[in-house]
Amino acid sequence: MADFVSGAVTALGKRKISEETCRKWGYKVGEFNGQTVQIADYWNPEGTEIVAQKIRFPNKDFIVVGKMKLAGLYGQQLWRDKGRMIVITEGEIDALTVSQLQDNKWPVVSVPNGAHGAKKALQKHLQWLLGFDEVILFFDNDEEGRKAVDECAPLFPPGRCKIARMAEFKDASEAHQAGKSKLVIDAIWGAKVYRPDGVVNGNELWEALTSDDEILDSCPYPWDGLNRILLALRCGELVTITAGSGVGKSAVVRELAHHLLTIGETVGMLMLEESTKRTAKGLMGITMNKPLHLDMTPWSELSEEERQARKEAYEATVGSGRLYLYDHFGSTEVENLLNRIRYLAKGCGCKYIILDHLSIVVSGLDDGDERRAIDVAMTKIRTLVQETGVCLIMVSHLRRPNGDKGHEQGAETSLAQLRGSHSIAQLSD
Repeated sequence: MADFVSGAVTALGKRKISEETCRKWGYKVGEFNGQTVQIADYWNPEGTEIVAQKIRFPNKDFIVVGKMKLAGLYGQQLWRDKGRMIVITEGEIDALTVSQLQDNKWPVVSVPNGAHGAKKALQKHLQWLLGFDEVILFFDNDEEGRKAVDECAPLFPPGRCKIARMAEFKDASEAHQAGKSKLVIDAIWGAKVYRPDGVVNGNELWEALTSDDEILDSCPYPWDGLNRILLALRCGELVTITAGSGVGKSAVVRELAHHLLTIGETVGMLMLEESTKRTAKGLMGITMNKPLHLDMTPWSELSEEERQARKEAYEATVGSGRLYLYDHFGSTEVENLLNRIRYLAKGCGCKYIILDHLSIVVSGLDDGDERRAIDVAMTKIRTLVQETGVCLIMVSHLRRPNGDKGHEQGAETSLAQLRGSHSIAQLSD
């Protein structure tokens, strides 16, 4: 006891904590090395003796006196071993604030070492905490606090743990000082049962199901036959186009890109087997209905009429401001490619993105296991489509069929012939 710092119980004016609350919690103000400090006593879990103190300096730094490893949660000694509800905060002042706002009658404790040590602290005293019907985590509304919630909440049985949050303030003390104490109470009594990210209750989906967004984020194919079968190109889906070598896969996706541009959509194109100039000429050629990429006539020898036609074709497609091209030739790392797709979606506003083609994405990998590489790439691409909500139109090659007859000669195609892995068929919409 001789090593502990003594002090007097007094109200904390700046924090709007009353003397009555400080007395209940034994929170004191004293002196340490010539500085005025605040003193939080930590008791052992049995509540029989003080085993540590946290000494808080005016600049918010603190030191620990005694043996914190022997201590219970801050304030644990004040409450019975079981009850209806307990609130857990990230700091001592927040614990005092929550206690005061509930007339110092409802159990509340704090973890001793902030968000980074929260999980370890709750694990240590989990048996005691499980004596309460509801455990409410009221951690700081910042990145560390949210991370601590995700680490601590799974410690408790499903449905037992609830999360209290305030949108406007970082913590309970900040809200109380701002005169918004009611928000603290509302956060506690309106706390939501913890549910990990990605788990959605079906009763929350009605608004999404009745929204027109799903209808708006689609557009027809330029071919009636495909529209009868597939209805439309839809955002949030992965469309894979496959065929034998030289059949015209790249020509088809250029037609799709041209169609999307002409109806006002923003399009991204990652044509990994051709230059941006070749892609641009292909799109302009569709507008002009001629194979522009095969015309080797120098610009200086073109007629004024031809120049004007090309200028108009350019402005309608490539120069519309709604087309973004990836200036790269050859294989590229998967992560690099995914970052480009994410940028096209988030930074450029592309709702429709074309990737031609998958095989070249994995062809530069060193491990030589094409099947595994395609599995990994497909999983990441499919996840990215879901994340960004784009419609990704991807080209994939087929393996050459057995026998002398190739696809270009009319050999029958099947999903089993997809290059490398069946994940292409499984993960495509």
